[in-house]
Amino acid sequence: MIIYIFVSRIVSLLMDKQKEKSYIYDVQVVSKNRTKEFKALLDTGNELKEPVTDLPVMIVAENIFSEDDYDVSKTFDIPYCSVGNSKSILKAFKPESIKIRIGNKYCCKLALIAIYNNRFTEEGEYQALLSRYMI
Repeated sequence: MIIYIFVSRIVSLLMDKQKEKSYIYDVQVVSKNRTKEFKALLDTGNELKEPVTDLPVMIVAENIFSEDDYDVSKTFDIPYCSVGNSKSILKAFKPESIKIRIGNKYCCKLALIAIYNNRFTEEGEYQALLSRYMI
């Protein structure tokens, strides 16, 4: 009985990891003629949009983009609220292009990129959160 419980827990853990990988996408962003490539997790709870342009917002860890990668004078202030945090503002910019790999091809998307001043995971499995409006 103990062996069965142990094996079923391991199988369940492996299946959960495999399912999580299906929500991770390869992303290419071009800004100021520089291409950045990273992995992004589809965050189905991310409904963040810029209020004026109504563009979805992809949240990216700060180590991906520096202020040299976008025009600081053309940033957007995105108000947001998350669980356990009070209302705050994210700085965002509009890149030249965003391509998300879906299956075997890349699809171009219009969106803003907000810089998040932290990492999403300790292991670094992904560096960004995709809005559900981008897929």
